[in-house]
Amino acid sequence: MKRFQPLVCLVVLLVGCGGGGGSNSTPTPTPQAAVVTGQWSFIATDTTNNKTAVFANLSSQGGGSYFATGVDSAVCDLATSQCQVINNTPSITVMVSLTNQVQVSMTNVVTTTGATITVSGTGTVDAAGTKMSSGTWTSSSGASGTWTGDIVKSFTGSYTGTFNSTVSPATVPYGVSLTIAQDTSYNVTGTAVITHSLCFTNLTLSGHAVGGVFYLVDSAQSIVAVGIEGPALPPNQLAFGYQVVSGCGAGDQGQGTITRQ
Repeated sequence: MKRFQPLVCLVVLLVGCGGGGGSNSTPTPTPQAAVVTGQWSFIATDTTNNKTAVFANLSSQGGGSYFATGVDSAVCDLATSQCQVINNTPSITVMVSLTNQVQVSMTNVVTTTGATITVSGTGTVDAAGTKMSSGTWTSSSGASGTWTGDIVKSFTGSYTGTFNSTVSPATVPYGVSLTIAQDTSYNVTGTAVITHSLCFTNLTLSGHAVGGVFYLVDSAQSIVAVGIEGPALPPNQLAFGYQVVSGCGAGDQGQGTITRQ
């Protein structure tokens, strides 16, 4: 029997018993980049601490590439609660690497002076695809600074708040109760009850959500209203702005705040 012992040992080694063969090794996981589709709020801060809000609904193009154009991007002035939507909106491209490094490119960005510029930036995104940080940016105008990005939730819900005209302030601020429904295509509908206004009481509204901002137009196409998430506001509170484009109060505009109930 002794002459068969080396052969038995060879067989045992080949099948991995007592020797730890390669068949029991754990394969190395394939790196997976974070997925960043959805509603995003980007805040860019320049070297003089001025802040600009850029909002986007990012859609996937595959291969770690995402984009937002047209009605799915917006630029808002956080100081006046006014937004550029549909017209003069940037085209935004976001690239995410397997190590979750981010490259951002924006074209057709309109500045407060009316100039059109391009902006590029780099940063990182967390593995959950909910926050971008460590970002720096430069523009074709020579400006530069830092930026962050956060994914935001649907605007579906009820809101209450107050606002006032900046053209002709009222002694008593206007009150608003707003109910919004948002669908999976970012379309929004709603109703609003306005108090203390001589022109408006009950409104039926429709519009679109873009990242951390929604804009609504009434059924008569006479009022544009926006709600904007901002970095200086408490949770569930939005800056609220409006413009009256025709009819009673035409030319009026103002701002305030609303809170999600």
